[in-house]
Amino acid sequence: MGGLALLLIAGLSSSAQGAKAWFISTQEEDVWCGFSSEARAKLAQSDERFQGGEGVELTYHGATLDLLVERLQSEDAEATDRYSFDGDRVTRVTREGAYIKDPLLRVTLVVDRTGKFVLTPAARLERAKRDKAGQETYWIDWPLYAALSKFPFATLIRMRPTIAVLDACQRLRWKGQRFTPVGKPH
Repeated sequence: MGGLALLLIAGLSSSAQGAKAWFISTQEEDVWCGFSSEARAKLAQSDERFQGGEGVELTYHGATLDLLVERLQSEDAEATDRYSFDGDRVTRVTREGAYIKDPLLRVTLVVDRTGKFVLTPAARLERAKRDKAGQETYWIDWPLYAALSKFPFATLIRMRPTIAVLDACQRLRWKGQRFTPVGKPH
């Protein structure tokens, strides 16, 4: 699901809700870097090691997560996820996306009592309409994260006493989902 283009940094950073941070990965998603400065994040995006990687923008104030926006792409579909939180836990995700030239579709997923993400009744109905019309909706089923601590860049974020982002890069070791520092992103 790699692929970021320059969509992430452009257009998302104008919110006045609070502090912001950016996270970008290499195309293989084995290295994630955190940035507390939009200028440094934009500069890093121009580095070829991040071409085709994933990207995330986090908005927060104090110790409260306001919004996490993640852009996802495959060869023929793209989506933007907007995560809402209660503490570390994700409570709702709004996913907006499309397959090639199909019209955009926005669906809401919530966590059910078993802890799994499910489409709201309205979203299920809209998806069924799109499926019946022969439009692709497989991108709705792309993986989601149930908590901030489950994102691959989570170790670049300190939650207490207030949220802070490390301006650093970390390499994911797939065995045990552990990160090891690999230095500054700039």
